[in-house]
Amino acid sequence: MKFFDRKKCYALLETHDEEDSDALLDGLDWFFSIFIVFSLIVFVLSTEKSIYDEYQIYFQVSEWITFLIFSLEYVLRVWSCVEADHLKGNTDTQKRLNFIKTPMMIVDLLSLLPFFLSLFGLKHLIIFTIFRIFRFFKLTRYSTSLSSLMKVLIDERRTLMSCMLLILGLLLVASTSLYLVEKDLQPDKFGSIPRAIWWSIITFGTVGYGDVVPISALGKSITTLFVLVGVPIFALPVGMIATSYNSEINKKEFVVTWSMLSKVPIFSKLSPNEISEIIPLLYSKKFEMGEMICRKGDLASTMYFILRGVVDIQLEHKSIQLSTGDFFGEIALIEKKARQNNITALSICKMLLIDSKDFEILLKRNATIAKSIHSVAIERSKITMEEQTHHPIHIL
Repeated sequence: MKFFDRKKCYALLETHDEEDSDALLDGLDWFFSIFIVFSLIVFVLSTEKSIYDEYQIYFQVSEWITFLIFSLEYVLRVWSCVEADHLKGNTDTQKRLNFIKTPMMIVDLLSLLPFFLSLFGLKHLIIFTIFRIFRFFKLTRYSTSLSSLMKVLIDERRTLMSCMLLILGLLLVASTSLYLVEKDLQPDKFGSIPRAIWWSIITFGTVGYGDVVPISALGKSITTLFVLVGVPIFALPVGMIATSYNSEINKKEFVVTWSMLSKVPIFSKLSPNEISEIIPLLYSKKFEMGEMICRKGDLASTMYFILRGVVDIQLEHKSIQLSTGDFFGEIALIEKKARQNNITALSICKMLLIDSKDFEILLKRNATIAKSIHSVAIERSKITMEEQTHHPIHIL
């Protein structure tokens, strides 16, 4: 066995799928996320001269630690990227060259540049501060919400650009109008179009600071008109982004749930339409190793489909184990009775759950699934009856 496996390294660094994550992956993602936030806090505090002068040595040490960790991460990503199936290239070198040109790797590289700039005494340049801000964008790799938002902004860039042109046009017209009306009355505030632009931005973008306001009746009338027209136009990009973001989240949830359903044999052959009808009925839940899933005597209200992990069903005289693709809890729901056994997670388990009311809806909607569940329930009941001839036991 190799001391450091490249494939495992790639999986640890590049796998951020909530469905397939485990404790190690979650821990690594949390570590990088917290460390990125920590480095940003240190950066912000270092711009306060009094704080930096007093704790200069700590800021320098933290910068070294940040550089070492980010550098190690960058090198390991480049080294292990050849394990990715989607990368183009006939050789490992070609794959790595293509990989370092991806947007997130460019962000990673830019976030490292401040350290090299400081070595050459260039830390006071504006670009030094800008590059340190790039560390924030590293968070998109570990946050599905941020990555979804970035994707929405990229996908809607043409629509957003159209909105921005409309907004800029409105600002120009409004500023020019107030310039013509108020320039003689308030030359210090509306004496030029650039000065009037400040008024228009503050008026449309917020409720106004009150430092620049028209004083003539015509100026106030024009302002009222532009506010009524301008505020909804300024809100257009927000509405577009919110709608697209919600759609993107729904798509991801659908894909993830579909992927999870494919791991359960009785769902794997369903059509897209059938799956879209079933998905709203199911919800996922994670159980830790050793956690009691069902307790004997409890009222049965849920059926469980195992996506990952192993569970132990404790019978009177022995126990049986179910794993990925199996399901349990159906007999108690069908017969409407209390749980007859304790069921415990032997490992970290990811499951899909369906409540009793939705379970009945599922059986009515899909005859194939109903037949599969009932056939398994009958087989388990037969096993129970056969074992009861020797021992008074119950199953599930």
